[in-house]
Amino acid sequence: MIGSPSVIPPDVRSQRGRFIREFVDRKKKQSLMLADYVEQHPESVQTAIRHVDRFLASPGHIRIHWVLNLWRSVLKSSSPQEVAAILRDDSPETESLRESPPYFGPPDR
Repeated sequence: MIGSPSVIPPDVRSQRGRFIREFVDRKKKQSLMLADYVEQHPESVQTAIRHVDRFLASPGHIRIHWVLNLWRSVLKSSSPQEVAAILRDDSPETESLRESPPYFGPPDR
């Protein structure tokens, strides 16, 4: 079978594992920075709601409407501190939200 561990050379598996760890670390760092931004700029929650609404109105984002609707609910019913806590949380319950956060801050963050 193509892609099975026994067929992939050890050096490729090692590189792949390193790439995955770096990706996860980068996403975690971005999420933590975003949480800090939300706390420092509570008005960013309103901006995020507008972004979510725009994405929900776009047919190009239909496959992620479920997480957009979840974010919309969280953003409308939570304080900025609670939103930041979700972004810092590493539990499986918040994983989908952390993996697809709406835009809160400057693009370079």
